[in-house]
Amino acid sequence: MSGFGIQFYAMPGEHASLFGSVLAADDFVLTEFTGQPPRSGKRVGPGYSLGAKAPSNLVITLGTPVEAEFEGAFLRENPDCLVLEIGGLSPVGLAQSSLWTLSADPSILRRWRSIVRRLTSRTSTGITAVSPTTGAECEARWLRFTLGAKEAYGAGIPLLPLAGNSILRIY
Repeated sequence: MSGFGIQFYAMPGEHASLFGSVLAADDFVLTEFTGQPPRSGKRVGPGYSLGAKAPSNLVITLGTPVEAEFEGAFLRENPDCLVLEIGGLSPVGLAQSSLWTLSADPSILRRWRSIVRRLTSRTSTGITAVSPTTGAECEARWLRFTLGAKEAYGAGIPLLPLAGNSILRIY
C-alpha cells in the first residue's frame, strides 16, 4: 500500500466548512465511528452534515463498504477508504485532526488527493515544535492549521501534539 496523509488543526465547526461539499457528494458513502476506541460504524447518506457534535472519525468510501463493527476491522475490509479523524476542543487544548488513506489504487488516490488539495488550499503552515525540556525548536512543516485554530491559539488555547510533550507554537 502507498497512501498519504495530512495533519491539521481546526476548531469544532470548521470541519463542516472544510469538507461540507465533499461530504455531500452522491458517490461517497460515509461511515462515522464514535468513542474511544472508535466503534459502532453508522452509515450516513449523501447530504450528511458535520454537526456541533462531530464523530471521532468519518470514513469515506467510493461505493458501499464492507460492514464491520470496529473501525480497525472496517479499515482492513475497506483499504481504499479515506479517513477523517476529527480532533476536538477540550479544557486542555485543541487536538489534532488528520486526513489519510492507505490505498494503492491510482484512480482512487487521484480522487482522495483532490480532497487533500482542497484542504491544503484552505489551511496554512507555520507551526514550531518546542521541547519543554531542552528548549530546542523544530519547524513542524507537516502540520497545518485553519484561521479558527490560529485565532484560538492567539486567545490562549494550546495546540495539543498527537504524541509526546512538545509545545506547539504558531508563528
